[in-house]
Amino acid sequence: MDLRIGMVWVVACAVVAAPSHADTPAFDRPGIAFAPTTLPANSFAWEQGLPDFQRDRSDGVTQSLYAASTRLRYGISDRWEVQLAAPLFQQIDTHGQGQASRATGAGDLSMAVKAGLTPAAGKFNAALLGVVSLPTARRDTGLGSEQYSLGATAGWSPSEQQSLALYANVDLLEGHATWTVSPNWSIALSDTVGGYLEGGYQFGNAKGQPANAVAGGGLTWMVTPVVQLDAYALAGLTRSSTDLSAGCGVSIFFK
Repeated sequence: MDLRIGMVWVVACAVVAAPSHADTPAFDRPGIAFAPTTLPANSFAWEQGLPDFQRDRSDGVTQSLYAASTRLRYGISDRWEVQLAAPLFQQIDTHGQGQASRATGAGDLSMAVKAGLTPAAGKFNAALLGVVSLPTARRDTGLGSEQYSLGATAGWSPSEQQSLALYANVDLLEGHATWTVSPNWSIALSDTVGGYLEGGYQFGNAKGQPANAVAGGGLTWMVTPVVQLDAYALAGLTRSSTDLSAGCGVSIFFK
């Protein structure tokens, strides 16, 4: 019942939501996809989860993850940016079927390069993001090996009030590929508040897990022209999917 209430809240808020400030570059947070544009040259963005949460129950075992994820972005030109990201703190709780454990600590550090494929001012935008995740965390809080990722987002704005986007990504971990596809729809009704709906489908999991299908949405609020607050929720669509992902965060742009 709590998942249904959460989804109703997200959808209702998205219908009355609106876009971020027109003079501020799009943040990569929140959402499954990243923004189809890059930061302007010599500008900086800090995106912080406060925190992000994930819960999944499978075979009588419930696992909950809390993560304070940080992403730092720097525009080295109008079409290129570099990123550093890591959960500075995360907690993984597991219980059920005789299990009871808790793992805490920092997550793996990742480095990324993002390339804008189109001018930022156009109605159509596209970008590529290449990521290398390093096994800097302990085994119980990290992947345990290097992961290489390549993603693309393409977005189209038919009007100033709404936009559509499609995201695709592949993660390579220990010779196995995990694919993710996500469509996104955003609506704009004011200058400070924004809302979006999205779906996500992940398959070919490197750890042999079944396909993961989720849907949900979120809100963004530009409390100043350069500071954005966000909140989001995603619910699993199948019995084998992640039950709930949710969170809130803040993003700050520095010229």
